[in-house]
Amino acid sequence: MHAVHSNPRRYLPASRRLVVTLVALLSTSGAVRAQVRLSPDQWRADLDELVGHVVENHRNPYHTIAEGDFRTAAAELRDRIDSLSGDEIALAFARLLASVGDGHTRLTVPVNAANLGYAQAHTADPAPAPGAPRFSTLPVRFMEFEEGIHIVAATAGYEALLGHRVLSLGGATPEEALAALAPFVAHDTPAGLRFNSTKLLAVPELLVGAGVIGDAASATLETRPPGTAGAPTSTVTTFGAIGYDSDPEWVRVGEGILPDPSDSTPYLDLDVGPDGVVVVRVNRINDGPAESIGAFSSRLAKTIEDVGPDRVILDLRYCHGGDQSLSRALVLPLVRWPPAQRPGHLFALVGPETFSAAVNLASRLEEWTQITFVGEPLGSGPSHYSSSDREVLDHSGLVVRVSTGYLVGWTGSEWRESVEIGLPVRPRIEPFLRGRDVVLEAAIRHQAGTEPAEQVRRAFDAGGINAALIMWSRFRTDPATAPLAGPDLGNGFAQYLFDRGETRFAAGIFLFNREFHPSSIEAYLGEAEARIVLGEEAQARAVLEEASRRAPDDPRIRALLNRLDEGSDP
Repeated sequence: MHAVHSNPRRYLPASRRLVVTLVALLSTSGAVRAQVRLSPDQWRADLDELVGHVVENHRNPYHTIAEGDFRTAAAELRDRIDSLSGDEIALAFARLLASVGDGHTRLTVPVNAANLGYAQAHTADPAPAPGAPRFSTLPVRFMEFEEGIHIVAATAGYEALLGHRVLSLGGATPEEALAALAPFVAHDTPAGLRFNSTKLLAVPELLVGAGVIGDAASATLETRPPGTAGAPTSTVTTFGAIGYDSDPEWVRVGEGILPDPSDSTPYLDLDVGPDGVVVVRVNRINDGPAESIGAFSSRLAKTIEDVGPDRVILDLRYCHGGDQSLSRALVLPLVRWPPAQRPGHLFALVGPETFSAAVNLASRLEEWTQITFVGEPLGSGPSHYSSSDREVLDHSGLVVRVSTGYLVGWTGSEWRESVEIGLPVRPRIEPFLRGRDVVLEAAIRHQAGTEPAEQVRRAFDAGGINAALIMWSRFRTDPATAPLAGPDLGNGFAQYLFDRGETRFAAGIFLFNREFHPSSIEAYLGEAEARIVLGEEAQARAVLEEASRRAPDDPRIRALLNRLDEGSDP
């Protein structure tokens, strides 16, 4: 239930732009280091403890990596420990755990979370033991937008870089740097991998271990100011790193949109906008220090009753877990709100930071309401390994977590990487710098339509075939809407797809609909027409012959069979 934050080096090419070089001296990770060092035997003991914790406690440790491969990698690392530095060993531990293949099984990268601007877990971890690695951070923090990776926070002296787009780091492009970090980063989904790796671009020791930069004491970053895309202007900044124990002041952009990383207490927040929209912000699924989640649930239910809103928007974008058993407190007031059973009234803002228990909450709402998800794919799929069991390694004090449970999403499918995003929206840098939350704005202005057929069509236009299928399924299985979800709904949607050239999807929907409604001859005719267009004449003939057995006197069936007969003539 916790979030994870766990190319050879190239030199910058000859500048093709106006380059300004800024050099600043800050404390480095190596400036203040304990003189004591762990012995190779102590590291080997910690490695044995790590492996034992995975093997003995993980729900299924070999769900991604073969047992032989995992044990071989651990044995090879054990043999190499004498020749590795502490930093290299810690990174090798992270890589070994990441190979297990899920986001809850990980080594907490030994970095000061306050300087990284992101807590890797919702329970605080102890500092590493004396002599163990303590990684530094760059004096900037990164976030990905539709336009690329940008700087969203900086320490004093680097405020001029706020909003800049990252062009290269240590000579590597952002894509090259992210790819280099990937083997070290535990994750559930591609979206979660990209999010976590983007955060960890600010950890110099990790960049060194991945081959992105050559020295943790300094890094070179090439950036471009916002609003200058295509212009021949960039900035090359070389700076030192912030030591683990440093406590600098940070300047941020995105105030009012991003949660303050220095304030971990307001897990739950409730706001009523001037237009009567109720916005519920959930940054952690836990009892808050001043209010239990049950008390918050009661307050939410009363607010909805008193305000009578047209829409409720649940913001889960920055929620990376909690106690999944407590999500019931948030599900009940929303499920019991009658408009939640109709599209266009209940929304959830989600993204790659939405992880673990937050995904479990989203999955429950996807099953029980007509919720519309707005934003980006999640950091976990609805089915995922969960319930981290924490172990503090005896000698290094490094923190290891392994998944002891497994959650199954409501559809029973294990291949889904996200709930269906009915309204895909990515943050954009220019509005963000002006304090505009484009994801929230999209939820506020979205109109779902008034009739089921229109709503299914709009779901497809906005979120694709799976979003439409989820909505259609919910119409069919809800007693309030099932009478409206007869054969005409499926046939009409399939014809909508066929008319737009989505012939393969149309054939599939017609197929589903004739299975749901075997007496609907229109479903047989529609599928056969689509199969003919696809060149699948044998399948089309089989569908028509089945239709003919059900309606032997229907002239439309004979007409299509005649078309097939004529087309097969030499």
